[in-house]
Amino acid sequence: MDAQRHKGTHELIISSELFNRVQDVLNGHNRPKYRKHGFAFAGLLNCAHDNCMIAAEIKKQKYIYYHCTGYKGKCELPYMREEQVGERLGQVLKDIHIPDDVLVQLQDSLTEVERHSHSEKKAQQEKLQQRLTAVRSRIDQAYMDKLDSKISEDF
Repeated sequence: MDAQRHKGTHELIISSELFNRVQDVLNGHNRPKYRKHGFAFAGLLNCAHDNCMIAAEIKKQKYIYYHCTGYKGKCELPYMREEQVGERLGQVLKDIHIPDDVLVQLQDSLTEVERHSHSEKKAQQEKLQQRLTAVRSRIDQAYMDKLDSKISEDF
């Protein structure tokens, strides 16, 4: 059943942008996913047999096992202890080598990003400080106007 919409004549209480943002939050957008356990490799691995996600679960309240979710049907991938997964990933990562020139480029890029971020932060602080000074000046002027009876008590 399609809902019909009619343009109302009443004044809006909130903007449509705010309404849409609230609806996004209520529908789960921008909401962090709650996880009871922080598994080391959760969400990082896919099954080599059927490309399903690899899930983690606790057995006997202390052992962490990883296995295929089996979303596409029964899978041949055996359950693996977290220690085994860590060792296998460690072997893969050992063979990765970043050439020195690439490492220097990465360091230079990170330094530049940090410098840019610091200058943006400083500019923002200065802008906020100017705004605060202007607001304080207006408050002081309004107070002086009140004392000089330029502003009525009702105002």
